[in-house]
Amino acid sequence: MKLLHRTNLALALTAWLAACGPGSGGTGTGETGAAFAVFGATTASVCTSGLAGALGCGPVIGSPASNPGIEVPSMVNFSNVAQGGSLSVAIQANSVELEDRCRNLRFTGDWGITATNDARFFGSYSVNSMAPVISALSVQPAPSGNPGDLTVTLRDASGRAVLGPVTLKQVGVLAGATLVCP
Repeated sequence: MKLLHRTNLALALTAWLAACGPGSGGTGTGETGAAFAVFGATTASVCTSGLAGALGCGPVIGSPASNPGIEVPSMVNFSNVAQGGSLSVAIQANSVELEDRCRNLRFTGDWGITATNDARFFGSYSVNSMAPVISALSVQPAPSGNPGDLTVTLRDASGRAVLGPVTLKQVGVLAGATLVCP
């Protein structure tokens, strides 16, 4: 009887730990972990990417693989202010949250890299509280060359564009609730 109780306790603990996602001290097997598996990616530091300057990262010495713990020091916000600010992106540590308030779309993910050196934020998006969809957010410096501008594109696991490309500008704070959607 004691053995059965211990076995059940071990199974319950294993299931509980598996339910924990990234950022919660868990095993990373949540939706972000599933996205990494779908895309064949591993976690990496966004501060080792071409975005490091726009994100306020300090200098990185060595290869990206030797610097996995370097994170964005504080939250950095971007918005499509020229189009009314309906789209916002907040990057902190190695995570991102994108919100398109007019479409009620939300994406969350973590920075990673595939075996072919394709670095993106891997995670999931949802629209109107529907079930999360595994996806990836590509983020690059904007063609304008302005260090505070980024271009983002959200794609599902099949490569279909869900959002973008959209150019965003770095902002101190995100747009308020006075947004007017088309």
